[in-house]
Amino acid sequence: MLDRDSVPLRESYDFYYGVNNAVWNPFDELFDPAGGDRWLPLYSPANRNAADTWIFQSESGLSIARMMCRFLATENPFVVNILENRVSYVVGTGMQFRLTPRAFVDPSRLPPTFLEKVQEYVDERLDEMTFDAVQQECVRRGDRDGEWFLRKFRFGGRLHLRFIDPGDVSETFGTRGQSDTFGVRSSREDVLDVQGYCVRDEGFVPADEIIHLKLNVDQNVKRGVPTLWPIRAHVHRAQRLLKNLSMLGQGRSSIAYIRKHLAGSSAGIRAFADDRADGSVTDPATQKTKNIARADPTKIIDLPPNMEIEMPGENFNSVQFVQIVQAELRAAAARLVMPEYMTTSDASNGNYASLLVAEGPPYKNFLRVQTAYKKVFTPIVEDVVREGVEAGELPQEAIDLLKLKAVPPVITTREPLADSQDKEILRRNKIISKSTWQQERGYDPKAENAEIAAEDAAEMAQDPGMIDVDGGGEPA
Repeated sequence: MLDRDSVPLRESYDFYYGVNNAVWNPFDELFDPAGGDRWLPLYSPANRNAADTWIFQSESGLSIARMMCRFLATENPFVVNILENRVSYVVGTGMQFRLTPRAFVDPSRLPPTFLEKVQEYVDERLDEMTFDAVQQECVRRGDRDGEWFLRKFRFGGRLHLRFIDPGDVSETFGTRGQSDTFGVRSSREDVLDVQGYCVRDEGFVPADEIIHLKLNVDQNVKRGVPTLWPIRAHVHRAQRLLKNLSMLGQGRSSIAYIRKHLAGSSAGIRAFADDRADGSVTDPATQKTKNIARADPTKIIDLPPNMEIEMPGENFNSVQFVQIVQAELRAAAARLVMPEYMTTSDASNGNYASLLVAEGPPYKNFLRVQTAYKKVFTPIVEDVVREGVEAGELPQEAIDLLKLKAVPPVITTREPLADSQDKEILRRNKIISKSTWQQERGYDPKAENAEIAAEDAAEMAQDPGMIDVDGGGEPA
């Protein structure tokens, strides 16, 4: 039996036409109110109708899933917060790509400034391609849509990257008789042998021109599933509950006082209200006349005799409902393997010892996601180096002698002093280099080393008796 919240027709109708806010919902007749399971159609006991088909078995189902998750990513503040945090921790301001000598190369045998010149070329080209923004968009699209397509173009001998919307990759743009299901053409003998993609207005595009990353599915599944899909109901309920709490508080605070009339008739009370009104208007639907008044921030309620008013939220404990909101968001955080504060932005329960330590599940999960993206992004930067060699801007040795290393942002959250002491021990024992330490802390080694050298030179100029330890100079 499918869960009530898993039926695409029900969800798309709820999200976009507001049926779930109506007094009577026609879809309620199709569900077991106790368990939420869908009833079998009376006219077809053995089969499910089209609305009951598993959402990821067709392109239309995937389109509905993407539509709903994009809606959440635009309108739901909790989802926006989740996506921003995932971008920040997976790629941050952009993974750095550093060139280092290959294992068989003696760094001392490299030509002077060779490594720096190649690194400078790569940095400039990545800046031209706004590769940092591309990385961030890849993470956001992956979690929101479950996949992304990045097409490689060559303009003037230079590599350029452009995104293809998942909806523009479809078997409807393929060739009859080919294995083009879901817009991905693969070998008939091996579904992992992807030969190309069927793109709107383009037709078949070879696989070597498109980078496709799919998430949350097995290898033999051609398309990805949004990361947001399992948490859609939780974040939607949390947003609605918070909205209801806010509206209840707004309504309660807008009532200045209640005026009770101990004597008189209902007609007299109406006449009293009519006399105090600023005007009246006739409702075209009911043809009833309503009094109107200036839009004051507060209002007064007039009660006729023998009538009492009971405020439904008089004994309302908002703290209990806030806890329900937090519980819903905690369930979302559990699916994402993220600390709770990343979904609620409430760090009151967080501390350095329990958030993102190296042994914790969130750290290992982010590390796994970072590794997946490093494997996708590194070949792109290798193409940039190859492009420079082919254009004659870099020597062939840039490919033969150097290798690329992707450096993502640091995930672990530790006490700054303890982390610095740990790095100092590793540096002293030659386990990590100074350059690696700088990169992990988000600094550009080239820029920082130049600044350090300039500061050292300035200090030596002010104090001629200072010994240049690195250069081995003698006191003046």
